[in-house]
Amino acid sequence: MFTNVGWHAHINTTGHVYGAQAHEGPTNRPRQTWVQATVTPAPPGDWRPVQGTSFYFKQDGQCPTQHSGWLSSLRPAVLASFVGHGARDNDPESWDRMERLRKLLTEVFGVPAPELYLPNTADGNRPRLNCDPVYLLVQGITMPQQVAILKKKYHVTKELQVHFSDLSLAPSTWIGSFEKKDAFGSMTMEQTLPFFIATFRRDFLYAFTKDTIERDKKLNHLSKWGTTPTDIAVEIVIQSITVREVPRRSTGGGNDPIIQLYCESPTFHPHDWIVWRDMVREQPFSTEHGARASLIRTEVKCKMCHSVDHPIGLCDLPAVPGWNGPTIEEVVNWSQSDSYQEDRGKPTSSADGLSSEGTLDLPGLSLAKHERVKRDCMFPADAQERFPPRPRSL
Repeated sequence: MFTNVGWHAHINTTGHVYGAQAHEGPTNRPRQTWVQATVTPAPPGDWRPVQGTSFYFKQDGQCPTQHSGWLSSLRPAVLASFVGHGARDNDPESWDRMERLRKLLTEVFGVPAPELYLPNTADGNRPRLNCDPVYLLVQGITMPQQVAILKKKYHVTKELQVHFSDLSLAPSTWIGSFEKKDAFGSMTMEQTLPFFIATFRRDFLYAFTKDTIERDKKLNHLSKWGTTPTDIAVEIVIQSITVREVPRRSTGGGNDPIIQLYCESPTFHPHDWIVWRDMVREQPFSTEHGARASLIRTEVKCKMCHSVDHPIGLCDLPAVPGWNGPTIEEVVNWSQSDSYQEDRGKPTSSADGLSSEGTLDLPGLSLAKHERVKRDCMFPADAQERFPPRPRSL
């Protein structure tokens, strides 16, 4: 018997999502014909959050001392990142992107003199194209302007595609990616969600979550929960669980979808969150009599939105109705231009095929580089053979 705790269903542009905080998406009503707008509107259910692997993912690749200075500043500020580009990209459009961002802040948000600060790299070297660090600092704004900019989240036109974020150190809601076929077969996400919830309610994980919350409450004023009773806090965590099915093609071309698991953190302590998340990942998510869902251990990071819960081949930004930004093929091309120069002596603009399922064909690359690009663009279907689960007693 499985307890169904306050969930309801939504569908999004790349698959099905079920759970308390699922994003809305297209319905079964006849599809509307979209006319390209000057500014891409927010999709139904809002923009999907950018996920990271730690509390500090927004400073990945950045000089830690500089980032500490950004955080300690008392002036209103936001972070900005360009879709499909790193903050320190030195491509021919880099100067124009900065000027367009400055113009956007002035004309749309009323910032008279925007201040844009690029990040120093952790090693002092110029990063490769579309690599960390990806966030730059925006200051010279008022508190009301900061609120308005953060509320916007994305500004996407043909000329400029930028994402805005706050400077907060906080955990992502993404827990991990799991193979769907062996454990849940053709079950819908509505059918699958109760099994994930039931695993969280089992004695071991329930007690571990409860203990993590108790440790968080000892942080006093830094605690996430304050005086909230522990049992209620555990229930809030469990009710936040969502699952999302993402389509994927196997090497042979067959359907081989994955399941993404999302959940609110039970703690504001950076180390405790990683310990808890890793413990959740190792749990035997399954049906009562089925096989265990295998954790996908391959690490990926989308070259378009810079989220770590999918590779670029599975990014759903281009599927947003009225999308005015680049295609997946365009981002792959300019992100790999450094590699092209190594292989061919000059950039190439050829990209014949990168499907939404993550399959890739880029002519003109050496075999080694071709395989590396494929790894950047898709979850390998054979990830479990190459990254076997570590034995663990639970």
